Amino acid sequence: MLGPTKDLWVHLLRKRVTCRRSPYYFPNMTSHEWHERDPETREMRYYRASKFNKRWTVMTTLKTDEEWVTYDPVPLEILEELRTLLLKKYQRRRIPYEDVLTIDVMCEAAGGPPAAGRT
Repeated sequence: MLGPTKDLWVHLLRKRVTCRRSPYYFPNMTSHEWHERDPETREMRYYRASKFNKRWTVMTTLKTDEEWVTYDPVPLEILEELRTLLLKKYQRRRIPYEDVLTIDVMCEAAGGPPAAGRT
C-alpha cells in the first residue's frame, strides 16, 4: 500500500501507465528523461521531468540511490538542459512548442537570459 501522494506519483512514473482503461491513466501527463555522468562522484545521474496539467516537476537520482529527489526550485542549469532536450523533441514533432515556451518562462524566472536571446 502506498502512503503519501509523492510515493503514488513516483510509482505511476515508474509504471508508465498508458492503458486508457487503467484508473491511473493521465492523458495530460508527459515525462522526459535524460542522464549524465556526475563529475564529482563519476556515477550516472538520472533526471526526470514530468508535466502534469501545465505544472513541471524535475526529479533526480544517482544510479546507486533508490529515492528520487525533487528540485524546488529547479536550478537554471537543469532547466537549460531540459530546454535543449525539449527543443530536439519538438524538431522531431514529438511534443508541442508550448512545452518549450513554458520552460523558457521558467528559465527567465530562474535568472537566465530572455527567451529571445536563447538559441
